Amino acid sequence: VKLVRWNEPYQKLATCDSKGFIYVWVRYEGRWSIELINDRGNSVSDFAWSHDGRMAVICYQDGFVLVGSVNGQRYWSHMYELTNKHITCATWSPNDAFILLGLS
Repeated sequence: VKLVRWNEPYQKLATCDSKGFIYVWVRYEGRWSIELINDRGNSVSDFAWSHDGRMAVICYQDGFVLVGSVNGQRYWSHMYELTNKHITCATWSPNDAFILLGLS
């Protein structure tokens, strides 16, 4: 496990491993169950839930950025062609209207 991110409003846990698998976990009948699995085949550099918990941004080592809903629906994605750089981190603006990306 490379990253762990807690979604307080929806009580969900996201984990990312070094191979690029993202698991979203939910508590069901007293135990943790996998609700969603995402494998793009590329390592995740960062994952961030929006403040209201409804959205997530996922950044990959190859420059791909994806925004999706808490239920797994894709809303937006873009491949950034970055020469000699990569996206290292992401965060949501306080009103969840914008995403800020950090580059190496």
